[in-house]
This record gives sequence, C-alpha cells and structure tokens, in this order.
Amino acid sequence: MQFKIFCDVTGLLDKLPIIEETIIGKGNKYTIFAPSNQAFENIGKLSDVAIDNLLKYHIIPKETKSTDFIGTQYEQTLLDSPQFVKLAAKEKQKLIINKEGEAFTISNGNGKVGKVISADNVASNGIIQVVDAIVELPNSPTNVMNQRKEINDFGKLITAANLGNLFDGLIGVTIFAPSNEALAKLNPELLSSDKVTSIIQHHIVPKKVVFSGVLLEGATDNIKSYEGSTISISKKGKVLSVDNSVVITPDILLNNGNLHVIDELLMPHELKLIPNESAKGPPKNSSNNSPKKSTPSEDEHNNGSTLITVSILGGFVGLFAATTWILIHLKRRQKRKYLENTTTYNDVNILQIPSDNNKDKNYSGATQNNIHGNAIKDSRNTNQGTIAPNDDNMVVRNYGRNMNQGAISPENHMMGNYINRV
Repeated sequence: MQFKIFCDVTGLLDKLPIIEETIIGKGNKYTIFAPSNQAFENIGKLSDVAIDNLLKYHIIPKETKSTDFIGTQYEQTLLDSPQFVKLAAKEKQKLIINKEGEAFTISNGNGKVGKVISADNVASNGIIQVVDAIVELPNSPTNVMNQRKEINDFGKLITAANLGNLFDGLIGVTIFAPSNEALAKLNPELLSSDKVTSIIQHHIVPKKVVFSGVLLEGATDNIKSYEGSTISISKKGKVLSVDNSVVITPDILLNNGNLHVIDELLMPHELKLIPNESAKGPPKNSSNNSPKKSTPSEDEHNNGSTLITVSILGGFVGLFAATTWILIHLKRRQKRKYLENTTTYNDVNILQIPSDNNKDKNYSGATQNNIHGNAIKDSRNTNQGTIAPNDDNMVVRNYGRNMNQGAISPENHMMGNYINRV
C-alpha cells in the first residue's frame, strides 16, 4: 500500500471511527490526502499531539475527486486545535489545493508542496488522494517572516519595534509583508523614526483573512489596516495589487491568517516618505555645532569674490534694461509713423470689398454690424490696414482666408503682421 506508513504513524485505522463520530458526522464522506511512504523518509520523530493534528490537516470533510477542483481553492480541513489555529470561532485551518491541467497539488503556501501521485482512490467512506510530501501545519507570522529569506528584514524590523507579540496574537489576520528589496529602497531614517510603528501596523488587516484566489477579476476591496488608514486591494488578471504595490508571492498560510509578499512598502495616508540622502544638502557637522571662524585673509578673499559677482550681475541687469527700453521706443516710433501714413475709411461694409487684392487701402472702424462672416466666406482678402475697433476680427479668423499686414486694434492691442489661414 502506497500510504502504509501514514496509516501506521497516525494510527489512521483506529482514529478514523472517532473522527467520523465526533467531527465529520457518522455517515458523511470525506477526502484524505495521504502522504506516500517515501514522504516519511526524512520526517523524524513526532509527538503524539503533532501526529494527531497532522492527520487532521490532511483531511477535508467532503468527498472530492480530482475533477472537482479547478484552479486554486482553499478548503477547510479538520484542524482546529487552539494550539495550532488562531482563527475566528469555530473556523478551521485551510489547505491550499491547486489544479492546473494535469498538475494537482496541496500546500500551505510555505514549505513543501504535495503533488498528487495517485488520484481518486475510492473507499466506502470517501476518497483517498495519495501525495508525495507531508504538508506542515501553518506557523506563526514572526516565525514565517524570520524563516523566509525574502522577507526576513521585515521580520527583524518587527522584532526591533517590539511588535512581534502583536502580529502573533491577532485572531484572523492578513499581513502584507514587503520584500527585502522593497525595504532596501527606503531611506534608513524612515525605518528608525518614530513613525515606524504606524508604518508596520499599516501592513496588518485585522479580523479579515484575504485569499488571492477569492477576489474577483476587476474587483476592488477597500479595507482598514490596523493603523487605521484604508488599504485598497484590487485584482487584474492574475495580478493582485495593494495600493501602490504588487503581490509577488500570495497566500502563505499562517496559524492566525494569511500572508502576502509585496514589492513596495505601504504608507499610511498621512505619512510621507523621507527623501533619499542624495536629494538632501550637505550633512551638518555633528562634531562641532559652532560656526567656523574665518581668518582675515579668508574674509578679504570672500569679500572680493562677492564684489566681483555683484558687479558682473549688475552689468548684465543694466544691459538688459537698456536694450528693452530701446526696443520699446523703436516700436512706438514705427507704429506712430505707420498710422500717420495710413488712409482711413470709416463705416465700410465688408460686403463692398472686392475679392481682388486691395493693397493700397486701409479699412478701419468696421463695426460688428458691418462685418458678416458669411459674406467673406471662401473669399480672399489682402488688407494692409487695420480691422477693428472691436474684437470682431474673430469673424475674419473663422471664415475664408484673410491676410492683414496691419494693426488689429485698439481693444485687443494686437500690433504687427497678422496672417491667419483657416
């Protein structure tokens, strides 16, 4: 028999009748994920309590064949001992079961994964699925974070902040643990400041166990962290996001909930990241807080440099002011001379302007009532004078082709060459 050692070690044949009577219910069928004989080769000696709970963790209280599983599912087992389970009242520890094509596995998200090597063995009281590894019981948050190399820096941070008991003592919790790489991006001052407790607590969601496979595609769940701020969890395809971070390792089961590894630190809303050292100015001299006294020669050198700098800047400012005054004066003279040589025709209706080039005339004072956009539509008007006095030259801009090399004024004060094509 492929799982004889499992039967012998756990006392399966003697214990099953008791389990059926007290836990599952007499007559109800169930599924056993029985580790193979090879799975026990390096297991070592186990206590009776450990063996009893190990057996319960490999049984789910319903009959399921391999074809009943699709994707990732989180099935409740028989494990409910307070020594190993710190979940909500009457809630039992879960087992992660994954079925992708022919691959059929069980795990706790941390450690060994049991691959089903002999599926759907039918018995009178249920189904036996033979797996090639023993799935260990989920551990406490601090043990998991200290054991896993990719998040052990966060575990050390929790220990240094004296928050280990908080993490391990919560009942039914979700923890988002930033990777070591995520913490390495941060300014060390942030993690040594008085804000560190709030930052750490913001990675805990109390009284709610969140599983990645349960969230619906496109759904967003806004939940409060232990710190008090809101965390936004969303799912797109198979990617699970938490605020500005992405879950890189989901579903590591804990004895009191679930843990997800994320690629960025989560920040409470009212806190801001301390900038990197490279963005700061030169460091202060902590060894001597008094200002450095300069020598007479240094003072003379500094004063001389200052005078030279001020003189150069003053020269540039003066040159700029003079140039600006000259340009403004020339512009005014040009405008005055141009207007003096311009012949003005008042109250000219645009309808009377021929479509030929009118290069020697200036049409000024055309009122809003005299300017009709439709009248100049599809016509060509070349006018070297002024079109105004109102801002109604917008009519000209909107229709036909107008070339006006004069002044558009006085209300809009747009002087100079005005050529607009629509």
